[in-house]
Amino acid sequence: MTILVISNPRTARARKRHADLQQALPPSADVHHHLTSNIQEAAAVLAKHDWRSEDVLVINGGDGTAQNLLTLLLRRHAPRDAPRIALLPGGSTNMSAFDINTERAYARCVERLRSVLASGCRDDSRSQPAIQQRPLVRVSLPDNDQYGFFFGIGTIVQGIEFFHRRIHPGGGRHELGAGLAMLRTLWGIARHQPPFAEPLTLSLRTPILADAAAAPSRAEHEEEPVSPAAQRLDPATWVPLPIRLCLITSLDRLFLGMRPYWLRADQPLSATLIEADAERFIRSMPKLLTGRPNATMTPRHGYHSVGLRSLRMQFDGPLTLDGELFTNEGDTITVDATQPLRFLNL
Repeated sequence: MTILVISNPRTARARKRHADLQQALPPSADVHHHLTSNIQEAAAVLAKHDWRSEDVLVINGGDGTAQNLLTLLLRRHAPRDAPRIALLPGGSTNMSAFDINTERAYARCVERLRSVLASGCRDDSRSQPAIQQRPLVRVSLPDNDQYGFFFGIGTIVQGIEFFHRRIHPGGGRHELGAGLAMLRTLWGIARHQPPFAEPLTLSLRTPILADAAAAPSRAEHEEEPVSPAAQRLDPATWVPLPIRLCLITSLDRLFLGMRPYWLRADQPLSATLIEADAERFIRSMPKLLTGRPNATMTPRHGYHSVGLRSLRMQFDGPLTLDGELFTNEGDTITVDATQPLRFLNL
């Protein structure tokens, strides 16, 4: 079993954690630990390895590091040929690692990694299952595919840009910084401040709105007609729709324990779409973030939650994948689920 560890050593804290992690790894010629400071170095390290099913790739970094490395991995290997993967929460934001792992503290995850590796990554009935399977979100952009756990467009992008520009450089870390960015975004929407209040025009071909309107709802006393947008949505027709945001994820919970979707319907991905003129958007935010819709949060009022496997869309503007920012210039893109990968449960 080959164990490849890739660490992002950009901070003094990360360099100290590197030393702690090195001590936790089993002493073996089959264990390789690399510190890579950029995507080119990481790509060179990954390109040297021909993976076997019993091998383990340990990603020691945050959401952005995991997104970059998983993209590099899956551009070369199909999910069924990928190694087992461990995500250590070693970055500024660790939403993916927090959702996949049982432990949240870095030191406990390292200790759990030591234990799982020592057992050969076999399940132990006395503790948590060693392996869980999880699909990734694949975003098929015109020039290449990107892979991650969380896709978003609309207002959420402005929140992430605000986080990178105003909070993260000043030392905002983990979920607190992301929470502050979200509050600033909501404040901008409530006060109709650009760019937070500007809608994004999204054209859909897959009938996500019709699916949401047809699916059963948990909202109390919901007896609403299908929304006009859902009624005119045809799988063969591109339908433009001004939206506030659209989120698609394979995670169960986002940062701060948020779960802003409620109709997965046994599909690999959860999607929530909020129209630009959704009624009582700010007032409904607590219910939206916890996935407990009230009577107003229905397709007729601009709220859509649905489970899906694939979605085709057109829009002109930025998108986020695990906090990393990309741009789509009006091209047709597909957002879909990969086959499941095997993750170590730390």
